[in-house]
Amino acid sequence: MIDRLRNLVAELQVKRLIAFKPTVLFDRINQLAWYENTLHQWAGDQNFPVGARVLEAGCATGALTAYIAKAGYSVTGVDLSERMIDLAKTKHIGIDYLVADVLKLPFESNSFDAVIATSLVNIVDDKAKAMRELRRVCKTGGRVSILVPLDSFTDDDLAYYSNRLEISG
Repeated sequence: MIDRLRNLVAELQVKRLIAFKPTVLFDRINQLAWYENTLHQWAGDQNFPVGARVLEAGCATGALTAYIAKAGYSVTGVDLSERMIDLAKTKHIGIDYLVADVLKLPFESNSFDAVIATSLVNIVDDKAKAMRELRRVCKTGGRVSILVPLDSFTDDDLAYYSNRLEISG
C-alpha cells in the first residue's frame, strides 16, 4: 500500500511538472545519474569521427549537447521550446543552441557529420517527416542515431537492471 501511494505521489508530481514546468522536469531528468550515464554511454557508442560536426535534435536543456562538446566535437543543439533553449544557453555557455522544429530544421542539406535525437521521435506527430528531416541535414555517409524509450520498460525492469549492473540513483 505504501509503495502504491509513493508511486501515485511521484506520478502526480511528474504530471504537475509536465503541465506547468516542463523545463524544470527535463532539467531534473538530465541530472539523474542513471539517465546521464545512459546518454553518455550511448553518445560514446556513436564513435563520431574526429572533428565531427554533430546536431542534437530535441536537446531540451542541453546536457547531452554540452557533454558532446566537452568531448571535442562541434555540436549544435536544437529544441522547439524557447524555454529549454534559454536554460541550455544559461547553463552551457559557448555552445550553439537554437530554437528549431525537427520537422523543418533551419540547416542546409548535408550539414552535419552526425545527427542524434533522444526521446524526440517518439513524441512528434509526424515521425516519418522527422526522420526524413534528420536524414536530410546529415551528410551522405554520416550517421543518424535515434534513442527512444520503450513503453514496456517498467519500474521492475529498472530495478532488475540496476541490481544487475550494480548501479543506483
